[in-house]
Amino acid sequence: MPTSRSTGALGARLIHVEIWPGLVERGHDLGDYGPAKDGVDGKYRDKTSEAVKKFKADENLGNGSSGAVDRGVIMRLDELFPSP
Repeated sequence: MPTSRSTGALGARLIHVEIWPGLVERGHDLGDYGPAKDGVDGKYRDKTSEAVKKFKADENLGNGSSGAVDRGVIMRLDELFPSP
């Protein structure tokens, strides 16, 4: 899976599938992009990074100054929003 500085080691595809819906569900503003105008559009934008930083800080997940998605973010969102 490709990596990038802004999305972290887990890659952009995983972020689209796992991160955005959970951040929106938790009330984070990801912008007004995408079909539902909720910021879920497949692109890791500045608002996504800010939401990840806030989520990390709110959930005490280590480096809250980084908008990079790491295993802790994925695991916590999985706990909050388990797959059916």
